[in-house]
Amino acid sequence: MGKASLRFAMENSVFFRDLVMKNSDYMQDYDEKMVGQLIKEMQKDPELEGFTVDELKTILLKMRVFQLGISVMAANGLLPKDYEMQDLMDILSSAANDVILSARLSKGGN
Repeated sequence: MGKASLRFAMENSVFFRDLVMKNSDYMQDYDEKMVGQLIKEMQKDPELEGFTVDELKTILLKMRVFQLGISVMAANGLLPKDYEMQDLMDILSSAANDVILSARLSKGGN
C-alpha cells in the first residue's frame, strides 16, 4: 500500500493532489470500504496478534497519516533529492515498527 501510493504521488503529482488533497466522495467511499478489509488483513498478521479491533484501527490510522504525509511531501517535491524509493520504503517500515512498538508498550505488553 505505501509503496504504490508513494510511487503514484511521485509520478503523478498533479493527479495525486487532486485525488487526495481535495475532499472527494470517491476517497470517502474508498476509506469506508477499505478500513474493514485492512483490519481483517491486520488480524492475520502474527506481529499484530493480541491487539483489539479498536487498537488496530488506531495503528492503521497512525500509519495512514504518516504514509499520506510522506506521499504529499513527495507530490510537492519536499523530500530530500538524495532519497530513493528504497530509502522512503525503509522509513515507512521503520515508522510502522515504531507505531506497533508504541502500541505494545501502551498496552503494557512486550
